[in-house]
Amino acid sequence: LPSSQSGSLRCEAEEHHFGNLEEAEGAEDIVTVERILRNWLGHTFVHAFGYGDGSISILPWPALGEGSDIRGDHTLSGHAGPVACLEEWSTTGHGNRLSKFLLSGCERGEVKVWDLSSLECVFTLPPLGSGILAFILPERRPNLRWSDCFAALGRDGVLSFVSMKEMRIVRAFLAFSDTMEPISIAWNYKRNYVACLSLSLSNGSGESSAQDFQCTIVDVLSCRTDRHVVGSRALLTFSDFVAMDEKHVAICNKRRTCKSLKYS
Repeated sequence: LPSSQSGSLRCEAEEHHFGNLEEAEGAEDIVTVERILRNWLGHTFVHAFGYGDGSISILPWPALGEGSDIRGDHTLSGHAGPVACLEEWSTTGHGNRLSKFLLSGCERGEVKVWDLSSLECVFTLPPLGSGILAFILPERRPNLRWSDCFAALGRDGVLSFVSMKEMRIVRAFLAFSDTMEPISIAWNYKRNYVACLSLSLSNGSGESSAQDFQCTIVDVLSCRTDRHVVGSRALLTFSDFVAMDEKHVAICNKRRTCKSLKYS
């Protein structure tokens, strides 16, 4: 199952440089994240690159060869730190009008939403407190109010829900503590519950077992924990949560090497 329901293809950079990257020599030329986007400016695929200087470059794909300039003709600037996360989001509004956006998050916690038709920044969220790990994007359905929102996961474990209509954070809660490694998050944007699957970091042996898994289900409206399951039942609880209403679930997978997880 894809990491999100937006339809974008993911192309993970093999090596990411964070921390004090903006202070490093030549940081502006270091690619920190990349994504392949679909159907833009007459191209079936385009390549979006995020850089250490906070800029984003978009160019046709494939367009990289020996001696080629990785900087494209279309550059988006404005982030205060290295770009850490990029995601495409196609939404259908009233009258079946399709809109395409590019969401970007930086290491300083800032989030920007770009209109891909005009390459203009629609709005900017102030820093969320930590660097952005990932976005969770629902399939836009005009009859579902919360499908107008997206979620941003911070490195501090806080999951923030952002309304595109109101252009502000409407809910936020701690999804993972600093003793847990996030594996996957599933958001049922119809029932408005979130299931967070994580792995304990307190083992110390370097190996994980089924007993190290935890699954927490949270009511987004109240930000209260509905259920917390530990051990092997956590994997089953997470899978059941997704399977219950899969067409209304948006998923973000952070650890794809977890072979025992059906949806990784």
